[in-house]
Amino acid sequence: MSYTTLPNCVNVHHADLSIVNPDGKRCYVGDNAVKDAILAGETHLCSSTLFTDDGIDSGPLLMISAPVVVNLPVPLNELRQNQLMLDKTVLAHQAKLKEAGDWVIFPYTIEMISMGRFALDESGRVYVDGIYQKSGFKL
Repeated sequence: MSYTTLPNCVNVHHADLSIVNPDGKRCYVGDNAVKDAILAGETHLCSSTLFTDDGIDSGPLLMISAPVVVNLPVPLNELRQNQLMLDKTVLAHQAKLKEAGDWVIFPYTIEMISMGRFALDESGRVYVDGIYQKSGFKL
C-alpha cells in the first residue's frame, strides 16, 4: 500500500463528523454544528479532528472524541420554541465539548501525527497504524 503526503493543517470541530445522512454527506458541519445536533435530537455530542481541504469540515476525518451527554433543560419541543434558552443550552454544551472533546483530541491527534501513526492513501482514506479508519479513530 502506498500513502500520500499528509496535508499541512489539522482542524478540530465541535461535532461528530462520522454522522452522515443517507446521501453520505456529513450532518453537522459549519458554525452551528452543536445547535444542529441538539435540534436533531442527538443524545451525545463528540468533537472531531480532520485534515483541512477546500470544503467546510469536509477533509479526511482523523479522530472522534469520547461522547458528551446532551442534557436539555426542557423537552426538545419546548426548547425549539424558546430561542434564548436554546442559545444558552447550545453555549453550555459547546463549552463542555471544548473541555471534554476538543482539548483532549486535538493534542492527541497532533501527537499521533508526529509519531507517524496517521497515513492517507491516494484516495484520501485515513489509516492509523496501517489500519483503515472508515469513521475516524475513536477514543
